[in-house]
Amino acid sequence: MHDDDHIPDDLAGLYHDGHVRSIITSYGADHHDAPTGSALLADARTLPRPVVSLPVDRWGPDTTGRNATVRRQVMSTPGARRLARHTAEKARLLLAALPTWAGNEVMRVDVHVVGDHGHRRSVALADEIAAHLRAYGIGCLVEHRHLHHPAPIPKEGRS
Repeated sequence: MHDDDHIPDDLAGLYHDGHVRSIITSYGADHHDAPTGSALLADARTLPRPVVSLPVDRWGPDTTGRNATVRRQVMSTPGARRLARHTAEKARLLLAALPTWAGNEVMRVDVHVVGDHGHRRSVALADEIAAHLRAYGIGCLVEHRHLHHPAPIPKEGRS
């Protein structure tokens, strides 16, 4: 066991609750259990599917949007960086306006990022949105709802 094995993926969870101003949830629409509640929606399905240039023998559970190679390929598809930047900017603007609407009540602006299966595009995009928010000084948590779930069987393939 390495010393860094105990470090959580998302260090924002180490801060007090008031620091977390956004929860970003990636998910796959094909799983039919979208997150509920008010949130900005970023639709990763509008992005072209990236051609993942990993050798077939290296495909496995780590070939998700958390894999550095896959994330770079997703984020290099046309429109990906713009979608991440614009979604983060919308969240930042809403958070800036919240004191006017909510007074002293601590409020969040959550973001839901939808993909087909919730493995690559939505995951990479959610992590990129989080990077933008953190650069603005906004604490956020990222949840990848379907990251390790198998891809659903298409309806026509079910018996």
